[in-house]
Amino acid sequence: MGDLIHIKRVTVLLAFLALLSGLLRAQGEPGSRSAADVQRDLGSRPKEVLDFFDPQPGWRIIDLFAGDGYYSELLHQRVGPRGRIYLHNSQATQPNPRLLRQRLQPTSQGPSRLPRVEVLVQDVDQIALPHGELDMVLIARVYHDAYFRGPGWSVGPDALLTAAHRLLKPGGVLAVIDHLAPPGSGTAYVQAKHRIDEEFALADITRRGFRWEASSHVLKDFDDDLEAPVFDPRIRGQTKRFVMRFIKE
Repeated sequence: MGDLIHIKRVTVLLAFLALLSGLLRAQGEPGSRSAADVQRDLGSRPKEVLDFFDPQPGWRIIDLFAGDGYYSELLHQRVGPRGRIYLHNSQATQPNPRLLRQRLQPTSQGPSRLPRVEVLVQDVDQIALPHGELDMVLIARVYHDAYFRGPGWSVGPDALLTAAHRLLKPGGVLAVIDHLAPPGSGTAYVQAKHRIDEEFALADITRRGFRWEASSHVLKDFDDDLEAPVFDPRIRGQTKRFVMRFIKE
């Protein structure tokens, strides 16, 4: 009887571990990711967002102005061993080196924990990749900054979207995520609040060689009246955001 009880307990434990493993994989393998990233997942909902953008195994993707590479790591999991992710920043927007090292974690015993991620530090109009060969360009919470003006930052919408268009292959995906501003506000909320009007963004991007394909509401159900700056502690990480997929024409 004791052996039977032991076997049942082991069976239940294995079933629980299998369920837990499945849940972790469904959320982008947070068991292998930092606690900060797993916490960010609550407001960024990366599984739903990336399911919408639908990157495929073997794709080559650039994460423009990627910061310390939150999305780069998630995309690395999606593209598989034949894919490639370019984690891009400019000289003016390089992240904290410690955070980037923690994400990549190269060791003396082997390569980076993200072997298919290549770090690029280049101005956006000088990115040294072949033209017309990428499957996806991700612009996450950065598009509005093309209309922002501040010390050390001079990237305008022409430079940002021309680079995206140049790098994508015909039919490639431009994936855009950004903080919502009130409808009809255009770029008026960019400077002080880092928000931008969705309809303005749609019109702006589609006149630059991209065709709108679809939008997702996955990041629009937060308690955000669109008036507070996005760095306000009350809503940071919980802003309403538009999520749009465009195709290079």
